Amino acid sequence: MKRLEKIKELEKDLATWENFEGATELVSKKKEELENLISELNTKTNWLDLIESFDSFQENLVVRQENIEHKIDSINMSEFFKSEFTRLFDSCKPIVSKNEIWEYCSDENFNLVIGCQNSKLEYIKECLLENGIETHGPKSLLDAKISDYRFFDVKNNVGTTESITESEKRNAKLKLALMYKLGIIDHLRTFGSLKNNDRALSRLLHVLLEVGKPDTMQTYLSAERSGKESLVPQNNPLSSKLKQNAEQILERKGLTNDEIKKYYPNM
Repeated sequence: MKRLEKIKELEKDLATWENFEGATELVSKKKEELENLISELNTKTNWLDLIESFDSFQENLVVRQENIEHKIDSINMSEFFKSEFTRLFDSCKPIVSKNEIWEYCSDENFNLVIGCQNSKLEYIKECLLENGIETHGPKSLLDAKISDYRFFDVKNNVGTTESITESEKRNAKLKLALMYKLGIIDHLRTFGSLKNNDRALSRLLHVLLEVGKPDTMQTYLSAERSGKESLVPQNNPLSSKLKQNAEQILERKGLTNDEIKKYYPNM
């Protein structure tokens, strides 16, 4: 990155001139130039592009899971997500240690990136719990070590069923996004028995869509209803990425987003 190279060069230059007496004015100008370069770096850099975005993170979970399934007969889902736990911590090392470009990241941008990484952490912990593993440890990756976390196997191994895969989860959310876009969910909620009953609606959708388990949709329905107040916003089927995918699917089938918005402007 050219801006980073310029900053590094200017820092070396500045360190040299600071050793010369009588170069106070020049040093002052170079310091101001350095501050401007760092400010420009923070303004022009999309810091979330330097890490795996949350949408990409979920998509890559699907890919990595499918790649493993192609190579072995059966995947141990709890161990898979423990490995993803380690992968996440490895990706955070240069960020929290402020190496390379991260040394110049402003507090605002740094907090944005850590927030994204923490969302991934919560998602992995949620996936582990779905597979019977409860995780105890810090809520933030900042200043945390992987050794700070402990995993407890809380599942009852008698009569356990196969876990839903990341591909199945994404498929379930995408189908739900399509139904929201078409106003079908709003219509179903006009029935009194379904209006405030995510569990009942989830079970009906399971019959209609034949995806996941009877309670699979309940988490996603609740996340959408809670909106910004949701404790698990990553489960919202109306994320920008899923809405975009749903719009593309509908458009390929001859139903444009402009046409949908005539009837459902909030979608």
